[in-house]
Amino acid sequence: MSVFKEAKANIAATVVTAKLDLSAEKATIQAGETATFNLKLSVSGINQTMNEQRLVIDLPVGFKLTDDQDLTIDGVTPTLSTDGTQLTYAFMTPINGLSISKRYVFNTSNYGAVNGTTMSMAAQYFDGDTQLQATDEQVVTITSKAVYGVTDRMVGVLVLNDDGTPKLDADGNATVNSTQLTGIAGDYLVYQLGISAPKSTLGQAYFAPGSIIKLIFLAPAGMTYWKTDNTTLAKYGEPTIQTSNGQTMLTWNIPAPSLAEQQAAKDNLFSGYFDVVFQINASTPALTTLTTQAQIVANSINQNQVTSQIATSKIQTAFDFRHQTIPTEGNDYMNYNWGPKDGNGNASDHAGDHDDPQVYPNATLRFIMMTGPDAFNYSDPIGQNSPYGDYSITKYIATYNVDPHLNVDQMMIYTPASEVNGTVVPLAENPVCDIYVRYQDESDFEATPILTDITTLGWTDMSQYVDNARGVAQLEFVYKVHPQGLITYTYFNMSPKAGYYGTVSNDFTLRIAGFDADDWEEVLISKDGAIVQYSINVNHQRTDRIGTDIHLYDEIGKYVPDDTTLKTLVDQYMQPQTAEIIKPAENTPRVINESTGFVNQTNGLVTPGDNVLQVMVENNQASVQSFSRLKSYVILPKNVTYTGNDANVTAEKLADGTTKLTIDWAATALAPNQQNRLNLSVTIDAKARVNSMNVTLYSTVAEKDTVVPGVIDPDLQTDVQMVDDTADIDGNPDTTTVFQNTKTYVMDVASHQIHIKATATNAANQTGSEVTAQAGQNAQFGLLFTDASDGGLGDVTIIGTLPVADDTSITNPDDARGTTAAVTMSGPIILPASWASLATVTYALKSDPTAYVDASAVTDFSQVVGFKITTNGDDYLPASDASQLVVPVKIAKNALLDQAAYISYQVSANGLTATEGTKGGLLIDLGPDGQPGSGIWVRTKTVTRTIDYRDAETNAVIAPSVTQTATVKQNITKNPTTGELVYGDWTLTNGGWTAVKSPNLAADGYDTASGNADAVTIGDDTTNTTVTVTYAHQIKTTTEAKTVTRTINYLDKDTNAVLADAKTQQVVFTRTNTEDMVNHAKTNGAWTPASGQFDVQTSPDLSAKGYQAPDQASVAALTVTPAGQNSVVNVYYEKQTVTPTDPTGPTEPTTPVTPTTPVEPVTPTTPVEPTTPDKPDDDTTTDKQENKVPASKPTQTKTGTTQTSEVDANGTVKSEADQLTLSKSNETATTAKKLPQTDEQSSPAGFIGVMLATMLGLVGLGRKKRDEE
Repeated sequence: MSVFKEAKANIAATVVTAKLDLSAEKATIQAGETATFNLKLSVSGINQTMNEQRLVIDLPVGFKLTDDQDLTIDGVTPTLSTDGTQLTYAFMTPINGLSISKRYVFNTSNYGAVNGTTMSMAAQYFDGDTQLQATDEQVVTITSKAVYGVTDRMVGVLVLNDDGTPKLDADGNATVNSTQLTGIAGDYLVYQLGISAPKSTLGQAYFAPGSIIKLIFLAPAGMTYWKTDNTTLAKYGEPTIQTSNGQTMLTWNIPAPSLAEQQAAKDNLFSGYFDVVFQINASTPALTTLTTQAQIVANSINQNQVTSQIATSKIQTAFDFRHQTIPTEGNDYMNYNWGPKDGNGNASDHAGDHDDPQVYPNATLRFIMMTGPDAFNYSDPIGQNSPYGDYSITKYIATYNVDPHLNVDQMMIYTPASEVNGTVVPLAENPVCDIYVRYQDESDFEATPILTDITTLGWTDMSQYVDNARGVAQLEFVYKVHPQGLITYTYFNMSPKAGYYGTVSNDFTLRIAGFDADDWEEVLISKDGAIVQYSINVNHQRTDRIGTDIHLYDEIGKYVPDDTTLKTLVDQYMQPQTAEIIKPAENTPRVINESTGFVNQTNGLVTPGDNVLQVMVENNQASVQSFSRLKSYVILPKNVTYTGNDANVTAEKLADGTTKLTIDWAATALAPNQQNRLNLSVTIDAKARVNSMNVTLYSTVAEKDTVVPGVIDPDLQTDVQMVDDTADIDGNPDTTTVFQNTKTYVMDVASHQIHIKATATNAANQTGSEVTAQAGQNAQFGLLFTDASDGGLGDVTIIGTLPVADDTSITNPDDARGTTAAVTMSGPIILPASWASLATVTYALKSDPTAYVDASAVTDFSQVVGFKITTNGDDYLPASDASQLVVPVKIAKNALLDQAAYISYQVSANGLTATEGTKGGLLIDLGPDGQPGSGIWVRTKTVTRTIDYRDAETNAVIAPSVTQTATVKQNITKNPTTGELVYGDWTLTNGGWTAVKSPNLAADGYDTASGNADAVTIGDDTTNTTVTVTYAHQIKTTTEAKTVTRTINYLDKDTNAVLADAKTQQVVFTRTNTEDMVNHAKTNGAWTPASGQFDVQTSPDLSAKGYQAPDQASVAALTVTPAGQNSVVNVYYEKQTVTPTDPTGPTEPTTPVTPTTPVEPVTPTTPVEPTTPDKPDDDTTTDKQENKVPASKPTQTKTGTTQTSEVDANGTVKSEADQLTLSKSNETATTAKKLPQTDEQSSPAGFIGVMLATMLGLVGLGRKKRDEE
């Protein structure tokens, strides 16, 4: 391993610099808005740190991150604390060269924030346990304000029985006819009230949980409260009812939902409706306006009371046609065809006007179709009296005929109305229609409607529903729901088709069927009249009205063919409406306009992932002429993929990674104000994480006088530009001008990240963070972005400085880069192919290192000391292509073995803080054919010896290690003739590995060291090494002795008097014990001898003293062990018996002799106290109590004799010789008696013996006296 690699491996920790920034995107937000905090982190360091790096983020308390966030940084997923208040990123691998921006988004919609609630966030960065950076606490304040309302709607009418009462089912439930929009006298109207507190309203304040919400409903005079819906009653109870002047007021007091219920609510903080039923009074006349009002009063969580706006619901009562209430006759509503007044989108002033304006091809022509009931304006009773049905209208189909030279651009359907018997009345129900289209190239309508269930329609772009390129022939409005007396209003905006000049004409027809007078008829109303198609009378017979015009009948139904006054009047309103398209002068403009846009956007930012690109090309409204042969091209950036399958779109991948879409429009000729639109399905690469991207739209047309809007009118300036076709976008050499629209889109990117490191490549094309190279060879430096980096790099700045001796990090001047070998640039930097047209390289020279110049100003690249790479424009660089970057260098010929040259880069991109990554290096080596240079050169190396002091038994370190570093150098010369390298001796340049005496650790209980570290001479093969010195434990030895004794006493059986000297027998045991002086563990040795012998002891003959033979002729031999106890054996003797002689007669007594002083009894020797036995070994006899008989302790009597016997319950004396035991814990079974007051112990047998001796003494004295006499 090279010297450098060894040194690098021994780096325990390197200095990294960190920059940490945290900011709140908005300091104040409204409740319901998301709170966003933006974090930026940059970690720089040219040497890899070996410490764990940690990013700790303190989260707002009580708020949760939104679910769809990607929280990973550099592939690391953070851990969330158990209380949910802290995120921790633990980077186990070095992250030098990392720069990130991260967006943390918190949802406030389900929090119920009190106005002024704050949420805060902070961050800290650690290198190991050292805090490098900490941000200030960032605070977001949440504002809230109650926005409460109430809804009041009439939702239908109850279905009635024939007697006018509500129809109820078996469960008592009424049926609501929700299609009815009004009622007649006697009807039961259903009103639905709702408390409106939408959660989606930004800043919405929650209700104060549990507070009272007061809901008030006021019904006008003319209607009477009937009932409250059962569901409403069950949930909210019966309202309080108050009446005054015919008005009725209902009041509910409802507890506000709990905080948890409001948080769980999806759309509204209060979920529930109040349904009540009011009956229209019988006296209320038709066409009476009845207006109800509703309001709430509530308390918000901000502790303020809120009174809502008053909500109203207004109806106008209808005629009761069941009772033949016929209104006053008015003018019949016929059918009217309005035409254009001009080309500016205005209709004629009157239905009968035929302005026939002359317009240019850029005109907007407005047409209006108004349909009415005509003769079918009768009321229901006519139908009810007929066997054919109940309604006056049974079919209603309007067909609008479009001129083939017009485009249907826009359409609107206005609010419908109803006319019965000449009077406009409220709609009883909403009309509903489906709309169908027929094209010029078809004879039938399309089977599928283009719009369904339409009542009204705002101005609508019809290009999304019809294909104007095919030519719309007819639009058919088929009504599925057609109330009596139906009147409709439909508006059209149309434009002339390209290239047509002349008259355009539109009209419409209405096919209507139902009951007029007594007959059921179907009539086709057109410019030719109102012709009866079918007519059936009440007898199911066809009538003679078929084929006639209903306007030729008088008021009593008589056919008057000559009376054409009415027919002429109504026919004129149905006549076609026209306009004249005139050709403009040749010098008048054609104006093309283009635009693009993405459908999926958030707050104006384009959303990555699946999206839709909308493309529009139009002949602008400023134009007065058509253009033709339109073709368009879209250039998608590298991070956008076309995923559609449009038949008229061809996709092509270009060499620079972009995608070219060729659009063959169906309509290649566009008249003024006509446009083509196309929705392209695309996928935007989310991993690229670019801040912005450009989409370019090109178009070409045949007419060379076509211009862009800004040429005609500066106020019409758009993004479209006229540019030279230098790129030959359409592949047509004749095309000189194209129309280009380049739009920059800002992306919705939650995070950015780059992670960089420098590389080196040698002449053998080996690439890595460090590679070997030879002096004088060419090499190169490079740059890598890790896979976790953004895929696209915008706003890029890359700064590099060339290696030079004693150089330092670009970011941190205190961090040495370690360069010792000289290298110089051998040529200009080579950019990756995908970067070449997007990035610029400038160079810093030795003459002025602070200035950067273009490559053209560099005459000698060996003079370059640094460089800078920056991007041009708004496009981005593919990060994955960075590996193709080449910084060419040449190693100096005099570079020495084991010298090194290092480079590092400082990079910023995508708005991130600049970061400097780990360095890349060239390590100078001999190589197979290379050599370091001519003349004498020197190589050096440093080796380390570590001396460890360890416990010989545990291998634990017991004293500080000693580290010695030796640096040596070696001179090498090259024979100029043979080329042979001559290696000199290694010479020590510092203290080296000197001898080290091992420390004395006796005080710690250790023996002498196993040895000392000797001095070592460093040689070519010397490597880093570790010497281990061991220490054995000191052992302390002690000798322990133990004596076991048997004592044999010879005693008078009656008096316990000692009759002869006691015999003492002893056995001595010894053993050797040890103690470890380090851990103080003690070990006991074995006893020697293992056992001993008490010999047989013969009892002495005391017959000469007047005693019989002892109770034990001898005391038997006894084997004892070290566990044995001292023992006592008593041998007893009895007096010899004396045979008395016959007494003689008494003699005369003499003077008694004074008895001599009795002999003082001999004090017995003190008995030997038994020794405490040693703890038995593990294999000794178990200490069962029943097998242990305690030895008796001798007691003293007043006479001084020793008593060591026991007397059983029968008075039998037991010798202690039978009580030898190994234990001293048990006491004698018989408790000794105590003498009165003396507290001395005695036995009954001893007392008897004393008395007997006294008596015998007296006897003896008496005999002696007699003898003397």
